[in-house]
Amino acid sequence: MRWLHELGIVIPLDEGSAFLSDDAGSLYGRATVASALVPTGSAACTLLAAWIWTGGPFPETIDIVSQSHYRAPVHGHLIRVHNRNIPPDHLMRMGRLWVTSPQRTACDLACDDGHGGPELLRIISAVLHQHQLTPSASLNLLASNPRWPGHARGVALFNAMKHDFDS
Repeated sequence: MRWLHELGIVIPLDEGSAFLSDDAGSLYGRATVASALVPTGSAACTLLAAWIWTGGPFPETIDIVSQSHYRAPVHGHLIRVHNRNIPPDHLMRMGRLWVTSPQRTACDLACDDGHGGPELLRIISAVLHQHQLTPSASLNLLASNPRWPGHARGVALFNAMKHDFDS
């Protein structure tokens, strides 16, 4: 597997598992990879959803929306559970995988207290740019959901991003 990784053919998940690099190059390829990692009845969210929507390096955690608890790592990655009720219009189906919409993903990332810094801003910007979304649209979504966990943090982040998007 090390040789295949060095040749750029596979991307390792842990010492015994990997996925094809070609799969990471398309939206549906990334969704297929994620569907093998996300437990049945759960939806991909935050960093995993951002990876599905935009690509880039595979995230360190497998972020899911679920009411169950998962303690065992999946292919070397911890599952981070977000126990939330998500309206059906905030979810999209890709094959057999449910994933939060790009707009919902950007809002979840902006409101999440588990990450931060310039890398988080880069990821949120990538989701917004690649899906023709704006910080203003994200602010509207947050305004209609004032009890969203981390709401104030998300509002502040999108207000700060508005200047960069408007210029």
